[in-house]
Amino acid sequence: MLISNMVVFDRFLKEKIPIAQTMAISIVDISPLELTMLLPLAPNRNHKGTLFGGSLYSGAALACYGLFLYGLSNNGFSTDDIVISKGDISYIKPVKSDALIIANWSDANTPNLFYRRLSKKGRARIPLSAKIMEGDSLCAIFHSQFVAKIESGKLK
Repeated sequence: MLISNMVVFDRFLKEKIPIAQTMAISIVDISPLELTMLLPLAPNRNHKGTLFGGSLYSGAALACYGLFLYGLSNNGFSTDDIVISKGDISYIKPVKSDALIIANWSDANTPNLFYRRLSKKGRARIPLSAKIMEGDSLCAIFHSQFVAKIESGKLK
């Protein structure tokens, strides 16, 4: 599946990962190196009226997953064998309104190295991170590692 339309990709994520619809997350922007999602406060608030920590973690994991899936798809890889193998979040301050989650690769060269390894070995790991922003204010940082496996018939 080549993902070329942000609206179609947003719908696809909500079909594959139902919590994305429940959380009312939406993709705001996507490029080969970065994915930005909106995480609204209303369906994700806690008892203090701020964004629930579990929603922040889930939203960040979903943003990284979306960036990872987008990259795989647009580089000719076809697999449903994508998992998060590690995830860690640092909460810096409460989020009192809608937040933007910005997922990205560690640097511009990382995706190409990952795709080469995946083509060669059929399996590869990649670090991805996300910032959770409220306006210009950094509220949380998420670090993760994702793994993809592809069958030999699905190699690029």
